[in-house]
Order: sequence, then C-alpha cells, then structure tokens
Amino acid sequence: VPIVSHQVQLSALDQRPVQSGMADWCKDNDISLIAFGTVGSGILSDGYLGRSAPTQEEKNTASMRMYSNTASRFGSWSLVQDLLKTMNAIAGDVKADGR
Repeated sequence: VPIVSHQVQLSALDQRPVQSGMADWCKDNDISLIAFGTVGSGILSDGYLGRSAPTQEEKNTASMRMYSNTASRFGSWSLVQDLLKTMNAIAGDVKADGR
C-alpha cells in the first residue's frame, strides 16, 4: 500500500515539518501533507489576542496542554502576542480589501 498522505502538527507556532525538510520531502515524493493543530486549540485566535497566557485552569484538556507547550516552545507569551497582532493586522487588511 503506497503512502499518499502524512498528517503533522503544523501552525504559525510550530513549523517543524517545514524546518526539518519533511514538507519538501513529501512534495518531492508526491505525498500530501495534512496539517492538524492549525489554530493551536484556539491560542491562534482573537480570543487570546491582548490577554495573558492560558491559566492552569484553562489547561484542562490534553489539547490545551499540548498547544500551550507548543506556544512555549515558540517563545515567550509576548512573542506569541506579537504573532497574534501581526495575524490580526493581516486579517484586517484582507477583510478591508474584500478578499
């Protein structure tokens, strides 16, 4: 049975499949890359823009604990906020342009 797809964690917080060369390898071998965790359990949403990092009480699911760790690997919460601000600005430009 040929391998036709590979599912990996991939988001603005976690670029390991790209950085490691896995994405290029999959492309070169005609294997579709399927991303999961693209919004990081909501961390990459406007719900976290301008607020503090998820509290221990908010880390009540395996998913939120995993993506909180992913955000920590990405960098400080301030850096995550910079990313969210940039993403929000791009979304605003796209919306304003009617795209």
